[in-house]
Amino acid sequence: MLSSSNHNITVTVDLTNPVVRFLGTEYQYDSTDVFENNDNAGTIPTNIYLLTSLINFATFNTSGLTGTIPSEFGLCSTLQYFRIHTANSLSGTVPSEFGLLTQLTHFRFTFVNSLSGTIPSELGRLTLLTNFVFINTSVSGTVPSELGSLTSIVGLALMSSQISGSIPSEFGHFSNLVYFYIYGTPISGAIPSELALLASLTMYLQNNYLTMTQNDYSTSLCDRIDQDSGCLETWIPNQICYKCDGSNSPSFSQTPSVSPLPSEP
Repeated sequence: MLSSSNHNITVTVDLTNPVVRFLGTEYQYDSTDVFENNDNAGTIPTNIYLLTSLINFATFNTSGLTGTIPSEFGLCSTLQYFRIHTANSLSGTVPSEFGLLTQLTHFRFTFVNSLSGTIPSELGRLTLLTNFVFINTSVSGTVPSELGSLTSIVGLALMSSQISGSIPSEFGHFSNLVYFYIYGTPISGAIPSELALLASLTMYLQNNYLTMTQNDYSTSLCDRIDQDSGCLETWIPNQICYKCDGSNSPSFSQTPSVSPLPSEP
């Protein structure tokens, strides 16, 4: 048996009957590790890698979760799902070591407002990744072009964050991409024409600085944009945003709405 403790958190690994104790609550461990709805204070243990068959790490509404995300997650080679939702006391950055997790399929941060730093370029190594989500975080910097190697990606969301720069043209390699959300970020520049080739793609675009040219309306690029999400919302005073029907009317919605993200397993 291997056991170690970090404040009020204990990770105990028994080769025959492993048990996880996290934020004061004990969970039977069966290759799935989900912690939720717990207000006790605590941090993610750095020895999380002792769970050598860990497949799913997910926290939901853990307001008491503090500290940072341990880089030791990079040693959890069996991890397939990593999701943190509503953990506003969790801080620090996204460790680049996540790029070592070649089995990872879901990578999601939602309502983790104190999460900062940038998106590690090493995440481009995760070729099995199907869902990549950053919503309501303080992550900034540009979108790494290396993410263009995520050829299995189905859903991609960059919403309510400080992520800037442009959409990499390498995203045109996402032949499986179905949902692409850019909402409430300073991402700017022209939408890459390569995205027009992705037949299954729908883009939900609001409250950003993306642009299209008149020539784009004669291509299928415009067809990839969800009309109900308001087409392009540049939110720049006095700037004309051509509507997707090709008219010259400004398109500024004061009550933006965006379709919900697709559900996950």
